[in-house]
Amino acid sequence: MKKNILRLLALSALTASLALSGCTKEEPSEVTPPEDTAHVTENADVEDPDATEVTNESDGAEENVVYDPDKEALVFEEFKLSLFKGYSTIEAQNYLKNNIKYLGVEFADQAILELEKRQHENQNYYINQVMDEEIQNSILDGYNVEDHVFNIDDMKDGDHKTLVQTILDNGYKFFPEEGLFYPIVDYRQLQAYDKYTSNEIRSYLAIFARDSDAPTISDAHLNIMVEELSERIIMAEEHLQNFPEGQTFDKVYDAYEMYMQFYTVSMAYMGGFDIETRDISEELLGHYKTFVKENPESVSAAIIQEYLDKLEEHDNKINGDVQDFLQDINKVVVKHIASLTVK
Repeated sequence: MKKNILRLLALSALTASLALSGCTKEEPSEVTPPEDTAHVTENADVEDPDATEVTNESDGAEENVVYDPDKEALVFEEFKLSLFKGYSTIEAQNYLKNNIKYLGVEFADQAILELEKRQHENQNYYINQVMDEEIQNSILDGYNVEDHVFNIDDMKDGDHKTLVQTILDNGYKFFPEEGLFYPIVDYRQLQAYDKYTSNEIRSYLAIFARDSDAPTISDAHLNIMVEELSERIIMAEEHLQNFPEGQTFDKVYDAYEMYMQFYTVSMAYMGGFDIETRDISEELLGHYKTFVKENPESVSAAIIQEYLDKLEEHDNKINGDVQDFLQDINKVVVKHIASLTVK
């Protein structure tokens, strides 16, 4: 268990959970090219002689906004200062909610990334807060195992409920893994700022929100996991293709690489082949062929096709040669992603 906790702390919510399921009800956001020149804010009735009126057309409807570059710099600096008042980001979040309308897209993007970074830095603190068995049992009271939904109203009243509410207010949600509940960054909460950010950040948050939504894989059918993985792979590839020079490229690439490892290596060893005959399951083989057929122009399909070709060389058996291929799957990913980013 100590090993799992260290892994959770070292990596993102995606890596921490290693959780894949089709229970995510929200559709993935469409990925579109960047719109770096847009400035998106709420309507504001501000009488400022130095303010400039800007029109936002990013959502298809014109909206008059007030933008003051001098105030923007001050707001951003005050927001950064508010992030480092103890382990709580509640004050920083409240400040951002009230003032993000004064930030241009570049500053808004940076503010969201700074908030996300600080939440990850504080994660260890909140994990330690809930490791007590009594607190874990209290969290379990509010967790619907069948629907993978946590509802604090179902918890019994007491000090533990106050602690749990504080953790939720700081931008986390509870994720179950191997009998324990861990606080992980809730990217759905960060999506509340989508209207102020660039397409790159909206795409980035949509990818990781899907990961933070995921329940544990322990009771998920192979078919569900494979379907969910295939959708995440395409979401991540589209992001990498649309934002090859973006500031989120590396993190999404790491996520993409992990998705592909799960889609190939993990699926093979989670009931994907017969232990005695070494034959890959017809169900999994069919998924791969469908994925290639439905995404013919994607580099992801090219990776899976290379895997299928290797399997065909050995009568669709997971033998030593195929295992060597899977062991080096990251090298295959690098080769194909390189062709994507140079287009």
